[in-house]
Amino acid sequence: QSRVYRAVHPDLGKEVVLKVARQASGSEAAQHSSSLAAEAKILADLSHPHLARIYDAGVIEGRAFLAMEYVRGRTLAQHARFTQLTPEQIVSIVTKTARALAVVHAHGILHLDIKPKNIVIDERGEPRLIDFGLSRHEHAWADVPSEEGLAGTLEFMAPEQARCETTR
Repeated sequence: QSRVYRAVHPDLGKEVVLKVARQASGSEAAQHSSSLAAEAKILADLSHPHLARIYDAGVIEGRAFLAMEYVRGRTLAQHARFTQLTPEQIVSIVTKTARALAVVHAHGILHLDIKPKNIVIDERGEPRLIDFGLSRHEHAWADVPSEEGLAGTLEFMAPEQARCETTR
């Protein structure tokens, strides 16, 4: 849906992840812009030390963009491959990520793509949940309309999500 760049915000002087809607035509362009705008709205409402922050969002030359905090570090997948994690470290990563996710759920948001590639272990060794591109801004426990289809990474989905079941 979008291209992702590492950049420096011109006004803030901070490294950012810049997501820019791909060049598309007609309704596809509107859908990509709408998707980035929805992600910006979701992130703007969230604040937690284990979530990446949003700095800016808008439209330039007809293409939506989103400027988010660049989290320097490695994904959890990379970190686990190169670091022998102790059980205590694993518990700490899972606990901190779960607390961040609880904040996400408290704001009525479904992330829909929790996986090791979407958790970055920053330079201080702290986990940071990233990539809200598939998120939905609705009550976290409400039924998801079946016509929206399956969203997320299959191998990391809860079984009921993969079966397109809803719960209350």
